[in-house]
Amino acid sequence: MPKKKPAAEARRVPKQKRSRETVVAIIQATADVLTRLGYEKTTTNRIAERAGISIGTFYHFFPNKESVFRALVDHALMETTQYVVIGSREVLERPDLENATRRLILICIGMLRRREKLARAIFNEIPGTSQAGIIRAAEERLVAVLPQLGFPDLDRLRRRDPVRYEAAVRLLLGMGSAGLYRIALDPPEGVPEEVLVGTLVRMFLGALKD
Repeated sequence: MPKKKPAAEARRVPKQKRSRETVVAIIQATADVLTRLGYEKTTTNRIAERAGISIGTFYHFFPNKESVFRALVDHALMETTQYVVIGSREVLERPDLENATRRLILICIGMLRRREKLARAIFNEIPGTSQAGIIRAAEERLVAVLPQLGFPDLDRLRRRDPVRYEAAVRLLLGMGSAGLYRIALDPPEGVPEEVLVGTLVRMFLGALKD
């Protein structure tokens, strides 16, 4: 059985500000062309044209189409993580954990809906990506930043029972990410959104109870 080729990567991580800005412009152009034309018609020439650069400049940073799509997925996950961090800091100011959790879920749903075309394209069009794989990647990023957010209940659980903390966090993030996607972009017919959100809130809070 032939070995699977490793995923293509960007040629280098740029250090200079101008180069970093060029990479971001390429990624944003990729997202724009992808959401307008779909994966098959998103060529490196169209990406370069949209980014306002030469095709040679594109290939200076990315060896092929697959590498820039991988960078797009990574960039989207990074932005999502940052969005959750910012939202978490906002809700932590609320004394009521249930309302704080509900607010954070609504923030995430709003973020997904604002970027609905890109989210659907990433999940459904880019070869080699899957909802399960992206959710797992998002889970890993969020697990890394959770201790920095200062959720009191999670901090207590981590100190008291590290194994249960690890189980709760990973299951909640995995199921929660899938639940957020379903509520935001593919809600079940006939079920009010407030019922879906309330169910997700209770799922989160239930995992933190003693």
